[in-house]
Amino acid sequence: MKKKVFSIFLTLALSLSMGVTSFASSNDLSSDSDVCKSFSINEYDVVTELRSNSDQDLEEKGYSEDEIKEIRSDEYEQDLLKRSQLSDSELKSEFNYNEEQIEVLKNYEGEPIQEVPEMRAVAATCNGTVSCPTASSEFIYIKLNWKWTTAPSFRTVDAAAVRWKGTDTGGNPLNVALNNNASNSYCTVNYVYFAGEKPSTSVKKALTVTDSYGKAYSDFAMTKISNGDINQWAKSGELQIKVDKTGTKPIKEVAVCFSYGHSTVSASGVSVSWPAGFSISFSSGVTTMFTEPRRVSNTGSITSY
Repeated sequence: MKKKVFSIFLTLALSLSMGVTSFASSNDLSSDSDVCKSFSINEYDVVTELRSNSDQDLEEKGYSEDEIKEIRSDEYEQDLLKRSQLSDSELKSEFNYNEEQIEVLKNYEGEPIQEVPEMRAVAATCNGTVSCPTASSEFIYIKLNWKWTTAPSFRTVDAAAVRWKGTDTGGNPLNVALNNNASNSYCTVNYVYFAGEKPSTSVKKALTVTDSYGKAYSDFAMTKISNGDINQWAKSGELQIKVDKTGTKPIKEVAVCFSYGHSTVSASGVSVSWPAGFSISFSSGVTTMFTEPRRVSNTGSITSY
């Protein structure tokens, strides 16, 4: 990288850190328009963290020999290098980069990404929120929204998953059942065209329900084909659940854990597992971008789990 990029990187890093700090600070609020919990994950961090593991560590985490080779390859660098060859107008219209990010990208020469920390400023970042649209002692709606700042370099199959458990007003465990009506519990993925990021289609999917009393997920392709070309990508989405009380006892609160998995090696599908405790795991090749356990009360307030 050329040395002049360093000053640009400082400006970008400062603006990004300020943005993340503002985005991550949240209050326990009750309406859908209020941010209850926020997160922000950068693809650069995901790649460098994976590469920091030894081959043995990756094997113990379930990665195959071919997947480890893919992690060690320069696939990520090659994608960024291809982007650096595009015109400024293409980078603005297709990838939503600003002038400073474009200058950083134009000075990239294909070095191993872990040796070029300034490239974090141009890597795709996934931002999101957990919120509660409506709540009562009879039922609670809970929603995860996410949105990418630009198209991630790895675009195969991603997934969003959720698990939950209820408590009654006496503080005792309470079965709360997923209301799997398509208007209440679903996953919607919004695709845009690479050229100009014009809205394309929104795909609404029913959830894959592992346990009606506590576990569901949805996986989805990160790209779409139109007229024989891969010309659309999944920029944003939401996963919503509605859970209802069972029996006569009212709901006091529902503990909920959302997780987002991002494929960082070639994958045709995603499997989800539910470890003991209150967490979520994805199959090898799918990196857990975040796991957000929270408590949602029957008034709609959200607090730490």
